[in-house]
Amino acid sequence: DFVLPIGKARICRPGTDVTIVAYSITVSQALEAAEKLAADGIEAEVIDLRTLRPLDMDTVLESVKKTNRIVTVEQAWPVCSIGSEISARVALEAFDYLDAPPTKVSGKDVPMPYAVNLEKLALPSIAEVVEAVNLAANGDRALSPRLAALMLTEARKEGLPYVELTTAPDNEASQRVITNNGGVFIERFRTVAGHGGKEQFRWRIAL
Repeated sequence: DFVLPIGKARICRPGTDVTIVAYSITVSQALEAAEKLAADGIEAEVIDLRTLRPLDMDTVLESVKKTNRIVTVEQAWPVCSIGSEISARVALEAFDYLDAPPTKVSGKDVPMPYAVNLEKLALPSIAEVVEAVNLAANGDRALSPRLAALMLTEARKEGLPYVELTTAPDNEASQRVITNNGGVFIERFRTVAGHGGKEQFRWRIAL
């Protein structure tokens, strides 16, 4: 009989550009995001932790030494989470190998809502994983047209509050805090080169 080893992570998908560490349901999100990123030339290595205590940091550290970047994905709150522990350990034990700061994708720092539409907003999405990995791999440069279109599609499918595609004259990535109908949002801008010139993707994240 096969017995799942305790304290041994599994490399679900090999890669060379960035390490994505996940567990439980977020492993499937990480794998789907990795496949979408591969179409844009970013090869992500996906690690399924399988157990959290003991935590297999050896597998994580060896992967980071190869890819030089790490993104953790989980549904837990961002404070004192597994992602926080992994990020701290990587910074302490593999700092010289990092080409970018450790990045976390997690649930929002709010009580879990009962309403289904609000629950989707409180949990991490594939679009957020794609954005985090792209930033880890490429810095704050504008998203490629393929990834920008992907994020817009995924956000609409998952019911996230992204807004329409608009044109913009300049090529930059920026964000600002705005208010709308009594709500407060971070509005982010990504400008990319499209077939008809430069196009700006805008989306809002509720605070």
